Amino acid sequence: MNQYTKNIRTVFDMASIENKKRGKEWYIAARIAAFQISQQTGVPLITVCGVIAALSPRNKWARNLLDAEQICRSNEFHKCATFKANVHKAIRIMGTSDKTAITAILSGKKITAFFDNIYDPSSSRVTVDVHMQLVALGSYLKEKDRPSLTDKMYREIEEAVKEVAIKNGLQPFELQAITWLTWKERTK
Repeated sequence: MNQYTKNIRTVFDMASIENKKRGKEWYIAARIAAFQISQQTGVPLITVCGVIAALSPRNKWARNLLDAEQICRSNEFHKCATFKANVHKAIRIMGTSDKTAITAILSGKKITAFFDNIYDPSSSRVTVDVHMQLVALGSYLKEKDRPSLTDKMYREIEEAVKEVAIKNGLQPFELQAITWLTWKERTK
């Protein structure tokens, strides 16, 4: 067992019953929210999931959904609570319902995994964001002190999450959500 696995296991073991329940339901709720936007706007579910993922960096979840709904309703550029480049990605995604095309537009490991986790209830991908990186590192580090999340580190964290998930009878995205919730709660 490597250090990432130990640290992820430690945070999982600290998770309250409530966080375990909420974590197991997090992506289900995200899928339902995407489905509701799809129903309200007539945009295919897969496209809505791609728009949500594109708008996710540095965006709070409730605002992410509002921004995604606004883009899906108008298919136009709007001021969103994320980077302009990501808003442009969301607009490009509005032109397709092809999973390969959406993944290519998203391009980043984190947001493509997030898209897959929301869209596909059988996904084995892991969304490794800053919080998941800190869980794996085992301590809160200020941004200037964090190591870069290299491809190698991403893969190692993803594998560690999968290992702990399998040992606990969870989907990797469920374990990620549980530890994410627990980490955020403990590092407020």
